Amino acid sequence: MAVSEEDIFSYNFFQYGTPFIGSFCGKNYRIARNPLKNVFFDSDPHKNDDAMFEVTVWEGMESFATTQSEKVTEQFPFTPEGRLRAIAWIDEWVGGGQDMAEIKKITARIGEMDVLAPGICSMWIEETGFAGDAVPGQFISVYCDDKSRLLPRPISICEIDRTRGRLRIVFRIAGAGTKELSERKTGGMVQVMGPLGNGYRIDYCGGTIPQGEENQPILIGGGIGIPPLLALAQAIPPKKVAVLGYRDNKTFLKEDFEACGCKVVIATDDGSVGTKGNVIDAIRAQGVKGRMIYSCGPTPMQRGVKEYAAEQGIIAQLSLEERMACGIGACLGCVCKSVDVDEHSHVHNKRVCKDGPVFYAQEIEL
Repeated sequence: MAVSEEDIFSYNFFQYGTPFIGSFCGKNYRIARNPLKNVFFDSDPHKNDDAMFEVTVWEGMESFATTQSEKVTEQFPFTPEGRLRAIAWIDEWVGGGQDMAEIKKITARIGEMDVLAPGICSMWIEETGFAGDAVPGQFISVYCDDKSRLLPRPISICEIDRTRGRLRIVFRIAGAGTKELSERKTGGMVQVMGPLGNGYRIDYCGGTIPQGEENQPILIGGGIGIPPLLALAQAIPPKKVAVLGYRDNKTFLKEDFEACGCKVVIATDDGSVGTKGNVIDAIRAQGVKGRMIYSCGPTPMQRGVKEYAAEQGIIAQLSLEERMACGIGACLGCVCKSVDVDEHSHVHNKRVCKDGPVFYAQEIEL
């Protein structure tokens, strides 16, 4: 069976919000995602489904045929998995799929305060001025009133309400700073800075991706890594599955995931709900299938997710949990080990707050 142009587009291949530019000979398309770099996609329409296609990245030239600059080329299988591998490879060379929004530090009103479970609090922050720029997977820095606590608390964004210009955060009381935040009242004021970091790349979840369990996104969250996945679940269309790991039967946010079309699979440490064990145990026990993993949680869990993704041949995006200080990449207090040399520190490190917190699994060592 020949690979058609319609087949290429049916998987939403390379959707980064920029129109395709096609040549008149062959199946050649260029996307100017970065003003200094270009991506060139080349396939032969007469090849079979199991054939390879080629992707080339080169420095800002107008014509692929005339460029004399250095370029890199890689081949990928003409399959859904090959397309995802190509997208990850392009992200590494071109520099990611999202433009950083302007970071703002403002004083905002607290819309609602709730306790979701023992030690787990929810806060809606209104009139932030940057809710429209935030993306799932990013975080904000929340400042304490007690001036002896100089550093803000980094907390992931749980929900984004663009219509009303507000954000929701859900956090665990882990120390004096978050205890102070948990005591805030509806109608009070809070100082925040954001949006910060790089969020999830969700270009491959929309449009006409074939439905079915084998194609659905898998959202994997553990503990306080569950809340940021809710914003992601609300941003991507059905069909999707959320695998959520809890300590016990206090399954906070479970109903919120179900409300936005997720099939929810639960793992608990004590076995009180769902599968007894961790999220990978639940995935195996429930036979969860999918084509892209989005994960957030503690490092031991993320290590297991990375190993599982490699075993299954699935691309995974991992949001890392790290202690942070500045939140903007200046202090190097939240680095993780990376495969490549970081252009800022010139060592095998990446700054979780600035380069992340979301990374492709193959970018980092856990």
